[in-house]
Amino acid sequence: MNEQDFLKQGKELLKNGISSSTGFVHGIDIRNPEHLIFESPMEQLSYELMGGVNMKQLDRLRVTLKVSRLPLLSPVHVYRNTVDLYSDSQIKRYIREAAEKLELGTTDLTHTIYTLVDGVEKYRMQRRKEQLLPQRPPRIELLPQEKTKAKKLLKNPKLLSEISSLLASAGLVGEENNGLLLFLIFLTRQFDSPLHALIHGSSGSGKTNLLKTVINCVPDEQKHITTALTENVLFYPPYKDFWSHKVLMLEDLDGSMNALYTLREFMSNGHIVKYTTEMDTVSGEHKQKKLEAKGPVCIVGATTKDKIYEDNSNRSYLIHVNESYKHQQDVMEYQNRNAAGLIDKKEIQKAQQLIKNAQRLLEPLEVRNPFQPELMLPQVVFKPLRTNQHYIALIKAVTYLHQFQLEIQKDERGLFIETKLDHIEWANKLCRESLLRKSDQLSGTQRVFFERLKTYLKTQGITEKSNKGFYSKDIRAHFRLHTQTLKRSMNAFEDLGMVTRIGENRKLSFEYRIDVWDDYELIESGVDLLDSRLKELREKYPDA
Repeated sequence: MNEQDFLKQGKELLKNGISSSTGFVHGIDIRNPEHLIFESPMEQLSYELMGGVNMKQLDRLRVTLKVSRLPLLSPVHVYRNTVDLYSDSQIKRYIREAAEKLELGTTDLTHTIYTLVDGVEKYRMQRRKEQLLPQRPPRIELLPQEKTKAKKLLKNPKLLSEISSLLASAGLVGEENNGLLLFLIFLTRQFDSPLHALIHGSSGSGKTNLLKTVINCVPDEQKHITTALTENVLFYPPYKDFWSHKVLMLEDLDGSMNALYTLREFMSNGHIVKYTTEMDTVSGEHKQKKLEAKGPVCIVGATTKDKIYEDNSNRSYLIHVNESYKHQQDVMEYQNRNAAGLIDKKEIQKAQQLIKNAQRLLEPLEVRNPFQPELMLPQVVFKPLRTNQHYIALIKAVTYLHQFQLEIQKDERGLFIETKLDHIEWANKLCRESLLRKSDQLSGTQRVFFERLKTYLKTQGITEKSNKGFYSKDIRAHFRLHTQTLKRSMNAFEDLGMVTRIGENRKLSFEYRIDVWDDYELIESGVDLLDSRLKELREKYPDA
């Protein structure tokens, strides 16, 4: 029997109402798969399969079987033993010993045991067929008042601003642009080629808080959250569509180092395949087995490292958390208010539920951007081919979110909605910081430190014109950095020709001079090309 026939039989079983969801199959109580119960009131016998049934080895049916008399008058009238129900000799011995223990004749036991064997065999085959059928979490049906509120939100002319406010109500402190960008990235889970994101920041900078706050606003049936995972976990989903059109959130990528390559391919291809070998239980020979996991899946994770995940970073939006002093103060103020009971937890849940319900109302529609041929990424961006795809998908996500405010059009290819210039403006605003990071030869952490270093030196009268030097000892004291941390940063700046070591003093340590002061400004001016192009499009298409 081929797989198609197998699936067809499984669908027929479900259609006829024979399903494990009913609680009973062939007279067997299967509500607890680890403890199957079969009762025979006529013979006053009860059978229990302790530990359930092995679903993989179809050539044997080895179970731990407990049989009791009904009603149970004494613990003595119970017989337990392990038996292979596909072995007649073992069944006969079990019947003989059970009859002696229960003080019964063998006739009643023989009839009920073989009835049980037949039922368990059919139950196991049915469960195998059900596992091959496509499975999805149950669709959540919204109440009329929930639908009304969600539609009102989706029809709001200032939809993204309203969602930003709701994210703040859900517990997001600051990080308005990062929160919205992450929300839109999560929304692309519905696309054939979803976006992915890496959240960068130092330890304790609020990466996980940003991730968790936004992921809590994603419907529960459309996400998987894990602290760490292994490569094999991806290849053994509980059912075929387990990963498909879901968000996979990794709280810390450091816990998934061994799975980075597989995750990277999952990001690029939308599915992964691996061949392995398993021993045939009958012949003892090793046979080839194909393992496959189907997506697409939106993968998001947090890390304190930049360079280790460079290949993964190329496939993702890079989101760097705000590590400014003011933002830290705002977060601590929120934590203090929460500890004092001044934060209404019901309001948080209300905001989360409204955003979830709005996403549940969105229908899969094709998005077309008539302006895309006239949009161009800045030349300063590294790996423009892949980054351009990310830019296209982000604009598409903004348009997709606004579908309740757009006219649904139809042609020979089907239904679709079209992008507006306002959607491109939002995409430009939200992806600006990520494009800057992708255009910079410094990592995010290095760039933040280098810009803070230049700002501090200017307060000390050291500018591009003065061309004065500075000592690493003073920098280490001001920024309270570990010696090795500062050394690694200065070495990186030297290697890129941005800083020169001009002297050494045993008391004052190394002396440096900054050679490049305006590199970041040049990158920013390059990224400004997006806004300039948008301005031209507004003049060219005033009604768009």
